[in-house]
Amino acid sequence: METVNLVKQEPAISGNARLNKMLWALALLLLAAFITAATDVLLFYPPGWRLEQLLPRWLFRFLPTTLGAPLILSGLIWLLCRRHDQTRFPFTHLIREICELQLIWFLFESLFQALLMKQLLLPKHVNLLRPVVASLLFVALSRRLFLLNKRKILRFRSAVLMMLSMISFVILTLLMWKEQESDWSISIGSSYDVGNSIPLIVGWHEGSEKMAWTITSVTGEAQIFVDGTLIYTCDKIAKGSFSFGPDGNGYAFAAASGNEWRIVTHESESDLYEQVTNPVWSSESECVYAVKSASETHVFSNQRKVHSFQGILDNRILVDPETRHFIYAGGQERDWAVFVDHAPIGEGFNTVALKLAKFCGTEGFVWVPVEREGEWYFICSDGREEGPFLALSGLATSSDERHLGYIASREPGRFVVVFNGKQVATHKSATDLRLSEDGQHYCYMFREGKQRFVMASGTLYGPYESVIGSSLKLSPDGNSCAFVATRDGRVFIVRDGEENKPVDDVKTKTLKFSNDSRRLRYIAKWDKREFVVLDGKAGRLFTWIPPNSVLFSEDNKGIAYPVLLFYKTFMMCNERRGTYQSWIYPETVSFTSDQTVSYVAYSEKQIRICRERITRDFR
Repeated sequence: METVNLVKQEPAISGNARLNKMLWALALLLLAAFITAATDVLLFYPPGWRLEQLLPRWLFRFLPTTLGAPLILSGLIWLLCRRHDQTRFPFTHLIREICELQLIWFLFESLFQALLMKQLLLPKHVNLLRPVVASLLFVALSRRLFLLNKRKILRFRSAVLMMLSMISFVILTLLMWKEQESDWSISIGSSYDVGNSIPLIVGWHEGSEKMAWTITSVTGEAQIFVDGTLIYTCDKIAKGSFSFGPDGNGYAFAAASGNEWRIVTHESESDLYEQVTNPVWSSESECVYAVKSASETHVFSNQRKVHSFQGILDNRILVDPETRHFIYAGGQERDWAVFVDHAPIGEGFNTVALKLAKFCGTEGFVWVPVEREGEWYFICSDGREEGPFLALSGLATSSDERHLGYIASREPGRFVVVFNGKQVATHKSATDLRLSEDGQHYCYMFREGKQRFVMASGTLYGPYESVIGSSLKLSPDGNSCAFVATRDGRVFIVRDGEENKPVDDVKTKTLKFSNDSRRLRYIAKWDKREFVVLDGKAGRLFTWIPPNSVLFSEDNKGIAYPVLLFYKTFMMCNERRGTYQSWIYPETVSFTSDQTVSYVAYSEKQIRICRERITRDFR
């Protein structure tokens, strides 16, 4: 009687079969690399194109940003493939293998990203070059598999993989061509060796391209450099105190020595004092500052004493950066005198709202809100006066100093809106008045109950749950009005009554019209990432975009701005990516022509003045 062996015998694996399995594993791993790279690219396009909008956000909280979407995509495909009968759908087995290897690939990608997050800066094409090379190798491997396999189903799978790999090679090659360096040509101007530590830019003069920076020495002292030359060493420099003269030839800043301060200029340095103001430059290129010593405060102009007071209000001198006219208030508590360019315009005031002062025109006209014996007034440097009022809520002037608007209260609980000497409205609460540059249009925000409204030259917008008053903007010609509002927990931009798509948040101070009043841009946030919105269209997503760094070109056709994407900084100009830098200083970015961007960057242990020009037309 014959005995039946029920134990399944494992067939011997030949060397050819082992090679076959190894090639399959390597090929699937390379395909996983391609899938990862391809899906990651989609993450940096506008939010409407991203997979993450279709899935709950909490799924992405525990995943790396660039790996979240492909990981979830692989998991979903893997689960779907498990539910299919592999005998009827043999191709699902292949897809399962790809997804399983995709999860393993994430470990390598996470390690690679972690190394990059340190200090490893790679050339621009590395991220796209990796999947391109992978797809080329995959073509060769799939062809090898096709020749090795004898079964029809395996040959069919190999043929499909070879076709997919060829398609991926073509797509990625096109992507590389689109992102190629030839789209930008970069030229390096002045450059200075600064070592390993990234310096802090404290002064920049665009016209002469002079710059100043500080570096902390090994002893903890602040070293100040101007165009690569060490000019001063001190304990620390006051924040925002460094400034160049109007023509770029002089400089001044406040430096500390222990607990005392002094003013340092290109010509000399002052004595040490208990307190000093940040120096400013007048229209006549004079350095103006105030110092406090004992019980007196003195105002100097080019080391020459001009006035002496018991104190100076808010310890500051305000200056108009365009006209270089300045204003300050000196005296003592509840007895202040106001000065414009050292000339007195009023005295005996209990309160001076210096932060609300408005410069207008080129002749040094300044409107200042002041309070005397419980009554508020608007006083002007030319002797004009508006008031008295019980309370003030807003002040706005036109650029030609001919038009004035304000919001004030003459009776409790009622605010009047006055435009060019005429009362245009009355509300229980109204704020944030704006005038157009020609003074012919106005807008403001007011509240009725729990609802907010915006009035723009007689046109009513609303109601909204809230309106960010500081975001109110009028176009240069005054025909368009834009602001940030919320309703039902959504944040959105309103332009002439039309609501843009809601976002997580908006950087309110970035809302700005182009000079021709046709275009509107701002920076919005989505899922802790930021992007620029131009004319209602969202740009690519980045880790951080510096506020007030998005600039229009001279012809208003293009925009440029620096961005931070994980460990990399570079310029974006009309969705064209510039050269990678270790750091770009946002305050130095400017358009020198319609297609040329100028900025200061730190790279390769140097601080450089860079100019990048787009070699293709704006899209």
